[in-house]
Amino acid sequence: MPGDGAATRRVADTNAVAGVLDKAPGTATALLEIQALSKSFGTTQALDQAWLRVMPGRVHGLVGQNGSGKSTLVKILAGYHDPEPGARIVIDGKDVTHSLGGGGSRAVGLRFVHKDLGLVGSLSVTENLFADRFVGEPKVWLRWRAEHAKASELLESFGVRVDPRRTVSELPAAIQAMVAIVRAAEGLRSGRPEAGSRGVLVLDEATASLPLAARDQLQSVVRAVVALGHAVLFVSHFPDEVLEWTDSITVLRDGKVVGEHATEGMTEDELVELIIGHPIERHAVEVSRTTRDASRASMVVTGLRGIELEDVSFEVRTGEVLGVTGLVGSGFDEVVRILGGAGVECGGTMELDGRKWDLASFSPVTARKAGVSLVPHDRQRLGVAPVLSVSENISLAILDRYSGAVGRIQHRRLHHEVQRLLADYGVQPPDPDLLLGSLSGGNQQKVLIAKAMAGAPRVLLLDEPTKGVDVGARTDILEKLRDVSLAGTAVVCATTDASQIEELCDRVLVLRRGRLSAELTGEAINEDRIVGETYSSST
Repeated sequence: MPGDGAATRRVADTNAVAGVLDKAPGTATALLEIQALSKSFGTTQALDQAWLRVMPGRVHGLVGQNGSGKSTLVKILAGYHDPEPGARIVIDGKDVTHSLGGGGSRAVGLRFVHKDLGLVGSLSVTENLFADRFVGEPKVWLRWRAEHAKASELLESFGVRVDPRRTVSELPAAIQAMVAIVRAAEGLRSGRPEAGSRGVLVLDEATASLPLAARDQLQSVVRAVVALGHAVLFVSHFPDEVLEWTDSITVLRDGKVVGEHATEGMTEDELVELIIGHPIERHAVEVSRTTRDASRASMVVTGLRGIELEDVSFEVRTGEVLGVTGLVGSGFDEVVRILGGAGVECGGTMELDGRKWDLASFSPVTARKAGVSLVPHDRQRLGVAPVLSVSENISLAILDRYSGAVGRIQHRRLHHEVQRLLADYGVQPPDPDLLLGSLSGGNQQKVLIAKAMAGAPRVLLLDEPTKGVDVGARTDILEKLRDVSLAGTAVVCATTDASQIEELCDRVLVLRRGRLSAELTGEAINEDRIVGETYSSST
């Protein structure tokens, strides 16, 4: 692609068109129209005068890198955030800018299907489809045969064939996604019973965690929705999927709309150039599908598989910082979760210091015994206890080391160890008795990393280690992780932050669609190259 100038010309043409549309966005026939949408969080401008128009009977894509503003736009439509003054949101000709909060988005004709689908796994398909109608109704009063028949008829109208009596958790992932989409589509109709009413179905990364074959099955369901006159706003990280599913596309970059395009005729390289702001330069990349030079490796992983992962093999060397990255749904974050014992429906083997472990039965306790420690992405839910002291949080990881023969805790030695860790990891203030919840987010993250390192693991796994921390704490954390690796601990960092990878990592694995697509080393580890490889479909 470099040198042909096609995508560059498209960018220039798009910016010219965007200027016109920003003055008079949309037309009278747009089903969803957004004008001058801005939103700030402190000093961060998440959206800046963004505009969008979605036509009835069409699937419209919304694309952009992480931090481009996609999630903020969707949350405003869902009523989770309020837009700043001056914005205008119109659905089916009605101004609804101030009607979206408190569940108002449903009343004006918006329905959402997110990555987690929002289904209740313990309930039947019928109960999930008609949950709103069943609220407050005793089960014994319902005519279940008739309800199941209605559910079956509804599903078949969208080409979905499944026994409505089945429990949702028993269904394949693709069928669960279809049920969620059908439920949302039914909500568009039943939620606005007036004749001729039309709505917008927002698919917010709803296909991200599905296998490729399962995503293909959903297209007919989505097309059935738009055939009814509704519109679909399709949010996805995958350019090839967007080009296949949509009729038109809006591209966000740094909170601004950089263009609206018809999908027909656009190539994947052109779309990626619009997303990242410059052409992709194609390079020969090393693709590692088997382990190599295992004698230098601290950890050897073979045949790793999970919900999103398919047969990934690699090694981690002693004292190395290995970056693992990819788009949402690529499985990059699942790598560290499985290796940390927090995976589900997973398999493969891990060999660490000559001992082999079956990952299908790996647990957090087993991981710690094996010398592996995980710092999860959600520290509040998965990593720390904010209502306990800093000392109590760290002590949980090393209490057995300071317990005497009769179970008596050696408090003085334990206290000194906690103080040492707080000093080593730069926790401020370095007071072990403070409640962890009273510390800043950055200092809480430092405590979590100190806790993970307290047991002197052979391998430290991190899932988005600087997420939600200030710039000062980010610098401190990355510097400490480099120190940890130089001291001999192998570090595996899963993140979408390309600048962080460039700054921290010795080697980078890029995953796409659950498989290893590229391995970067040396000068290839730069932000532009990393981002380009995450979007590239070539292997």
